[in-house]
Amino acid sequence: SFGGEEEVSGETTGNIVDTLEREGVRPAFVLDEGGAVIPEGLPGLKKKAAMVGIAEKGTANYMLTVRAKGGHASTPPRHTAIGKLAKAAVRLEENPFPARLSTSVRLMFREIAKEVPIYERPAFAHAELLEPAIKAAATVLGSSFNAMVRTTTAVVIFEGRSAFNVLPDRAAMGVNVRMLEGDTPESICEELKKKVRDPDVEVNMIAGTPPTPVSEIDCAEWEMLKRVIRRVWKDVPVGPYQLNGGTDSRYYSEISDHVYKFTPMEMTAEERGTVHGANESVKIRNLLKTVQFYSILLEEL
Repeated sequence: SFGGEEEVSGETTGNIVDTLEREGVRPAFVLDEGGAVIPEGLPGLKKKAAMVGIAEKGTANYMLTVRAKGGHASTPPRHTAIGKLAKAAVRLEENPFPARLSTSVRLMFREIAKEVPIYERPAFAHAELLEPAIKAAATVLGSSFNAMVRTTTAVVIFEGRSAFNVLPDRAAMGVNVRMLEGDTPESICEELKKKVRDPDVEVNMIAGTPPTPVSEIDCAEWEMLKRVIRRVWKDVPVGPYQLNGGTDSRYYSEISDHVYKFTPMEMTAEERGTVHGANESVKIRNLLKTVQFYSILLEEL
């Protein structure tokens, strides 16, 4: 099944899922893009590992707006509309949402426990024992891990006047939020208002989708996927995780409990960093492994 317009938030995949649901079809197994085989391994496991998404964070966009009396820039007020928004942006960045372990992250540590030395297994198998340390370390372990354990905000748009000598009578700021399970686009809207702490800043949700359900991993479908991965990358550990980005497979969570997100390629952190960026590319040898993976998967199905 191909939608072909996920990057522009197209409706095709949603329509496909609606059609399947009307016809009473429940897919036994769904696989879309997502994690990859990473050379650096999982947290606490310093060897190559395959990361498979079993859930996605929710995504919502908000527009924060300040309206003010315009005028000439030679006689400015203490805070212009843009100045008020700038303070709001700083408050959002300096007051992040608290770190917490989602179901997906707890399952990731549970699976890691099967691969670490035996004396380390109890701590990994019971992630709640590690939770205080994980929370404390989240901000220093890199942006990817930090995003894995907290709802994130990113200021991505700033709008005001285009003339140097005119005070803006309206300024707007776009904020993208990626939310953990338990949060909703509506609850985040209220939290943003509290963080901004300024009644002059209007907070309006533009669009939003909640986090997806967590797919099952104690099942034959998950074991099959692990088996296919290990036939291509010999005996590599397979870890479930929560996808920080978004894919079209989120629609399928409405009609299937076995929705997995895995890009069958080995990619370094540097290569993953080029996704949606300059010089985005894949190595030929990785592409060949991808073909091998899908060939074996079709045999297994």
